[in-house]
Amino acid sequence: MWNRLLPPIETKAGTSRRSITNRFDRYRLLLLPQPGSVVSTVSSAIKNAKSIQECLSPEAWSVLINLQSRFDRVRYKENALEEQCARTARNLSEVVIGLIPQFFAIASDTMLADDGWRFCEVGAMLERAIITANSLHSISESLTRESHGTEIELSAFLRLLGTRDAYRRVYQMKAEPIPVLELLWQNPEAPRSVLRCLSKCAMLLTESSPPDTSGAKRALDAFEGLRHRINRIEWSTYLHRSADDEIPSANPTPTKLPSHQLKPLLAALLASTLEMHHLISDGFLSHQGNIAQAAQPMLEGF
Repeated sequence: MWNRLLPPIETKAGTSRRSITNRFDRYRLLLLPQPGSVVSTVSSAIKNAKSIQECLSPEAWSVLINLQSRFDRVRYKENALEEQCARTARNLSEVVIGLIPQFFAIASDTMLADDGWRFCEVGAMLERAIITANSLHSISESLTRESHGTEIELSAFLRLLGTRDAYRRVYQMKAEPIPVLELLWQNPEAPRSVLRCLSKCAMLLTESSPPDTSGAKRALDAFEGLRHRINRIEWSTYLHRSADDEIPSANPTPTKLPSHQLKPLLAALLASTLEMHHLISDGFLSHQGNIAQAAQPMLEGF
């Protein structure tokens, strides 16, 4: 399931797909010094943070230094033993999933809630929305396939996105395609819901710039349009509800569409979610009337 969610990376020989199938693959995905690996992503984040270090609180900066030092202690070895690969991958994974949320929590408690921090939060929310949208698009065929293994796959999928507990609390039932889509696209309270992430982005952007400026208005209108589009989707038009799915629908039963139309819909929603990045950049970061040029450091990876 996780291998299917990993996006491909570009290599000189063409497009290749990363994998976590075995210990060596997981080790390479963490430490291989190439775009897309964990170490290269952390390195880019640290360089970006250094370019705006004067804006970061000392407490938040210390977490980033700790994260960098953990990776500095370990170097990628092409011929590392399998047990060493497994131990290193496990230890570094625990460090990453512990320190990155710690950075955001400490920064939120110690930094000024100014435009700089708001845009950092916007970036995190938008990235989360994109990951959710891309993940659901990646498993679209599983969503339309009626088999005994679908529930197991969806349960694993929810766990990988850290939403299995949220799903069970909301629906109190086994994992089914329609409730999974509803939770991750439309639920206003689920942390990884695309709708929730877009709503928070819109709120933060409204606080960062007068909504009547041309660029800001265009971006905020696009956010509102996409949120409205997501809210109106009735997933039962593409998929049959399970017999034990007793969650009532807010809309009357619509005309049934072929299930193969679900994947193009998810692809279109993903493209619209990705487009929000460009609208934010154009409406808020590229207009000098909103943010002065001196306050726009060049960030690696953008």
